[in-house]
Amino acid sequence: MATVNSVYPSLEHEAYIPALLQALHEREGWAWRQDVHRRVGELLQHRFGWKDLEKRSDGQYRWQYRTDWMRTRMVMDGLMRDDTSKGHWALTEEGERQAAIRCAT
Repeated sequence: MATVNSVYPSLEHEAYIPALLQALHEREGWAWRQDVHRRVGELLQHRFGWKDLEKRSDGQYRWQYRTDWMRTRMVMDGLMRDDTSKGHWALTEEGERQAAIRCAT
C-alpha cells in the first residue's frame, strides 16, 4: 500500500489531467476506461489523500470517480473525444499534442 498524503484529504482535480494525458499517450492516444483507471492510479497513488481512497456507495473509489469526471471536463475542453464507443477513451489531436509536450519533459 502506498503512503497516503496526510497533508490534504484529497488530491486537487487539476492533478488528474497530466495523469490522464500520460496514461493515454503511453497507449498511443486511446485505451479502455479500466486500463486508464489502472494507470492513473499508479501515477497518482503517492499523492492520494485519505478521502481519495474512500469507497463510494457504488463501490468505486473516489479517485476513480474523479478520473471519470475529469475525462468529461477534458472532452468539454477539446482534449478527449466524445464520439467513441462506451468505455473507449481517446485523445483528440489537441490532446495528443499536449500529451506529447507534457510527456517529453
